[in-house]
Amino acid sequence: MDVSQRIAALRRLLEERGLAAWVVPSADPHQSEYVAPRWRRRAFISGFDGSAGTVVVAARQAGLWTDSRYFLQAGQQLAGSGIELFKMGEEGVPDWPQWLAGQLDRGARVGMNPEVFSLGEWRRVETLLREAGLEVTAVFPDLVDQVWGDARPAAP
Repeated sequence: MDVSQRIAALRRLLEERGLAAWVVPSADPHQSEYVAPRWRRRAFISGFDGSAGTVVVAARQAGLWTDSRYFLQAGQQLAGSGIELFKMGEEGVPDWPQWLAGQLDRGARVGMNPEVFSLGEWRRVETLLREAGLEVTAVFPDLVDQVWGDARPAAP
């Protein structure tokens, strides 16, 4: 299954659950600096395997936010995927909560796996999205895991 097929499968799950978008950070349940293969959901769903970044998949658009260490690599790995690269720190580039606020209708539900966000980050994002008229919905198990299926690496 290639990246575009993975994104399409994730979008079907979003529709089934009444979600407008899904957020995939570079994190595991332990908030580790180096994430074991089992929790490299962002790399699996996007094809970008740098160590830092967040992917957001909505019904018609998808984006990857990463920093300047990975601009070249991300551009190459995302080519042809339909995922837009957002270069964090560059002038005029919105962060992903701002982007979602501009893409989604008020009242839309944004799904996130609470297992891979710190409490502080969850609250920060929830506040930003609520101010934009969006709702954050905790979803577990992770939707990317359902796309990954039996090919997902075992826990270390």
